[in-house]
Amino acid sequence: MYSLVIAEDEFTTRRGLVNMVQWRELGFQVDGEFSDGRELLDYLKGNTPDVILTDIRMTQVGGMEIARFVAQQNLPVQVVFLSGHKEFALAQEAVTHHVYHYLLKPVDLSRLRDVFRSLKEKLDQMSRREELVQDRLEHYNRLVDYERQQFVTDAYFGSLAHPEQMARRLRLLGAGDQAGDIRLFLVKLVLEKDSQYQDFLDNYGTQELQEQLLHVLAYFDRNLEYYPITWGSTKEGEMSLLGVFWETKAGETDRYQPCRLREAVYDLLAIRARVEQFLHLDAPEDLVRCTKQVGMEESAGHLMEEGSTYSLSRTRTGCCVPICARMTWNRGWNWWRLCVVTI
Repeated sequence: MYSLVIAEDEFTTRRGLVNMVQWRELGFQVDGEFSDGRELLDYLKGNTPDVILTDIRMTQVGGMEIARFVAQQNLPVQVVFLSGHKEFALAQEAVTHHVYHYLLKPVDLSRLRDVFRSLKEKLDQMSRREELVQDRLEHYNRLVDYERQQFVTDAYFGSLAHPEQMARRLRLLGAGDQAGDIRLFLVKLVLEKDSQYQDFLDNYGTQELQEQLLHVLAYFDRNLEYYPITWGSTKEGEMSLLGVFWETKAGETDRYQPCRLREAVYDLLAIRARVEQFLHLDAPEDLVRCTKQVGMEESAGHLMEEGSTYSLSRTRTGCCVPICARMTWNRGWNWWRLCVVTI
C-alpha cells in the first residue's frame, strides 16, 4: 500500500474524497487529511507520504506552495492537484514543480481512479528500480568488503610486496589516488584466560566465541570497518586476534580509544580482554612495511600499550601527530612519548 494524504479546505469535498473512493483497491491508504496547506506543511516536516492529493487554492497555503516545498526539499512524493478552474498559468507552474496530474472539480470519480491506477504503476516501476539499485549497491559493497579483506591478509603476509602488485590492488579498491588519505589501525586483541573465559568455551565453544568477538569488532565504531588477519595464542595459552580497522570516514581530527575495545568485549561477552597492539598506519601499503619491521609475533616500541587513549591530528603535511595518552586508572593526564614510524 502506498501512503496518501489529502488536503482540501471544503469539508464536504474532503470527506467525500476520503470515504467515497475505494483507495485500498487502488493500492493506497489515506494516512492523513488536512483542511489547509499549512497543516500539511507541518506534517511534511516529519512525514513523507508517497502521494499528496491537494486543492490548488486554499485559505492560507495552497497546493502550489505544497508542490514548491516538495520540489525544493527534493522529497520522493508525487503531487496531484485539484482545481475548480482550468487555469493555464497554474498548469504551467505545476509542470515546473513536477506535479503528476491536474484534476478538475467537481471530481469525476472514474477519472480520479484512472489517474491513481496510472500513478500506482509509476510508483511500482520506481520501487522496482530502487530495489534493483539497492541490490546492486549491496552486491558492490560485498565485493569491496571481500577485496579489502583479501588485501589486508595478502599485504600483511607479504603477497603484495611488489609495488606494481600493491598499486593494482589499490586501484581495484578505488583507492589508487587516495591511498595516502586512507588510514588503517593494526590491532592485536588478547582474551584473558580466566574462569569467565573458560565458562564461555564450555557452554558455547571456540567457534562461537570467535564469531561473537568478530561481531563486537565489526560494530566497534561507525567510522571503522574491521578485517581479521589471523588468530593466535600467547605463551600462556590465551586466545589472540590480529586484525585491521579500516577507516571509512576521516575528519581533520580523529580520536579512537583502544581501551573501549576491552570494554565492548566485556559488555557483550562478559570476557576480559586487553589490547596489546594498536598501531596507526598512514596508508594501506604500510601493512607490508609493518610486517618487515615488526615481524609477525614481535611487538615494538611504537605499538600502543593497553589502556591508553590514542589521539591523532593531521598536520599540513598529512602526517599524524600523537597528542596524548591517558591512564585508565585515573591518576591524571600523563604525556607519553609515542613514536609513530613514518617511512
